[in-house]
Amino acid sequence: THKHSSSLPLEYFIVFGRIVPYKKIENLIKSFPSNKALVVAGFAPDKSYEDYLKSLKRDHFYFLPGYLTESEAQALVTNAKAVIISHSDKDMVVSGTFFYAMSLGKPVFAVQTDFLNWIKPRISPNLLFLADDIDSLCDLIEKTEFEKNISDIDQSIQEEFGDNAVIAA
Repeated sequence: THKHSSSLPLEYFIVFGRIVPYKKIENLIKSFPSNKALVVAGFAPDKSYEDYLKSLKRDHFYFLPGYLTESEAQALVTNAKAVIISHSDKDMVVSGTFFYAMSLGKPVFAVQTDFLNWIKPRISPNLLFLADDIDSLCDLIEKTEFEKNISDIDQSIQEEFGDNAVIAA
């Protein structure tokens, strides 16, 4: 487990991956529902951006900068309620974070992109929640009640991304 994971709350949402300015993580932190916990974890190559995020003091905000091993990343995502993708780059075709979350059966809250809009109707409605921008994404996070119908989620992931789907494609 990650050196800080013992200090995390039981329920949290996670942003993970490279911690870089274009992802506008500070906007997510500022708009995030105050009654929910947000974990931001990953490697921050830009020291001044890392320091800036560290300076943002919010209740229920946990910043874990640094390299994550595969097992640390997997544990952090597995224990999260959902994964958040708060940026939508026009040149980003697909998101590795999205596929990583799907591989662990974790719901994703994201700012919409062409790819995410395309995949949404193809997978379980309990897996992907899209919004136009960070503020509406935070509203969605605050309002969403999670279904516990895991079989629906697993089946949906297998149909779109499982071995048979990949082989067939």
